[in-house]
Amino acid sequence: MHTPLRPRGVPVTELGLPAKLLERITQDDVIEDTFDLGVLHPDALRQHWRLTTADFDRINKALEARGMRPMTMPTGVQTREARAKAGCSEKGHMPDTPCPWPRTKGKRKCGWHVLLGMPIEKQIAIADKRGEANRRRDGHVERMRIPAEEWPAGTRWCSECQGYIPLEYVVGTKCKAHASRAAHNTRLKAVYDITREQYEQLLAYQGGRCYVCRQLPQSKRLAVDHDHRSGAVRGLLCANDEWGCNVSLRRLLNSLDMAQRALEYVTMSPFDRMRSEMPDSAPEPLAPASLEGWDPFGQRQGVA
Repeated sequence: MHTPLRPRGVPVTELGLPAKLLERITQDDVIEDTFDLGVLHPDALRQHWRLTTADFDRINKALEARGMRPMTMPTGVQTREARAKAGCSEKGHMPDTPCPWPRTKGKRKCGWHVLLGMPIEKQIAIADKRGEANRRRDGHVERMRIPAEEWPAGTRWCSECQGYIPLEYVVGTKCKAHASRAAHNTRLKAVYDITREQYEQLLAYQGGRCYVCRQLPQSKRLAVDHDHRSGAVRGLLCANDEWGCNVSLRRLLNSLDMAQRALEYVTMSPFDRMRSEMPDSAPEPLAPASLEGWDPFGQRQGVA
């Protein structure tokens, strides 16, 4: 019996797709042209041919450029236009509310939540540039306060930025970057008796890195390490909950004997030292601990 010819589309090789994507969808000779792409279920394309959301976008862009109907997106996957219109994936400043600000291009978060993931010193540098840009605007008048009824919805005035900041990036009366700097300046003077300028000079001297492990700070700024007895500042180390040099060296730096033993430990380990000092003999084993007088169950005389 003669089998009728099925309608054919444009060969996928003529869609101008990237070589790796083209190799993936044609490797088993099931997909030959755009007709096959339209017949196959998008979920099957995603699971069997491992097409990502970006792959669907590339193919649909090529189809639309040729006046063809784009493919249907897999279940639960948004088109590029829908993703662009979607809001930030993070929560808003009120409990159980979504962030109302639009996503940054190429990100799932708004620009303010992207900022929150940066090192705090970088956030401060960006905030200072934001303030400089606002002050350069034509007709700008420096204002320390603006009545709350004049704030646009979901924002408040930051006097250092000289602009309105979303409530998602506000602490107290300032943006989070400038509020953090103000609190840090107060702590530097109260606890370590140094100024912000001295901290920044020391940070620049260390190349912006922890002096010991040479790692750049992540979410937290470098901690000021100081002698807990004299109060003298020694340097900047990474925070306790990041690389941990501040807490790791605290005991060593406060004890010269421990610091010397730590240096000996990393210079030549105890195992290597033992083999070099006692190549043909082994040290006497430690005597077992004495259990005399140990009564874990309280069965001594006079104890009920």
